[in-house]
Amino acid sequence: MSEGPAPRLRLEELTKRFGTHRAVDAVSLDLEAGEFFCLLGPSGCGKSTLLRMIAGFESPTSGRILLGAQDLTALPPHRRPVNMMFQSYALFPHMSVAGNIGYGLKGLGRSASAERVSELLKLVRLDGFGDRRPETLSGGQRQRVALARALAREPKLLLLDEPLGALDRGLREETQGELRAVQRRLGTAFVVVTHDPEEAMMLAD
Repeated sequence: MSEGPAPRLRLEELTKRFGTHRAVDAVSLDLEAGEFFCLLGPSGCGKSTLLRMIAGFESPTSGRILLGAQDLTALPPHRRPVNMMFQSYALFPHMSVAGNIGYGLKGLGRSASAERVSELLKLVRLDGFGDRRPETLSGGQRQRVALARALAREPKLLLLDEPLGALDRGLREETQGELRAVQRRLGTAFVVVTHDPEEAMMLAD
């Protein structure tokens, strides 16, 4: 009897210790293709450490990370079809919005890169903002630039660490809807870390 297709992401007994402290304790979960998944909990409970292990920025003490049939556990970040968007957004202040979004597309060639950047600007509703600098944008607009940059190379899985934490409440609620709409249009699996139960209920499948 067939067990069906492999899940997009599978964590098997994933554990991370820092000295005697166990930050992540034997976590197992399956994330299906196209799912919007939230890791909810208070600060210090291991959410971001789990995310960083999936991205490859931390090595697990034990356990496995599988993406479809591919074992990612020992792969460095640049060899994983995964991207991560940080709470700080980490935009380059000396680059335009288009330059920030296209930063990781250098290998595509100028024409293909410009076309992809144009597609992403439309996706995040920033048409006409390509020549602007990040400091001229609102917090919500900077968040959308960071999202577009994270999606530029079409990752199979996008990881977002408190992506709305720097926004005030009104803007955060508005941006939650935009983030969910982008995820639905793309069908890319998203994993979001948050400490806000309302945000998790709004976003997660």
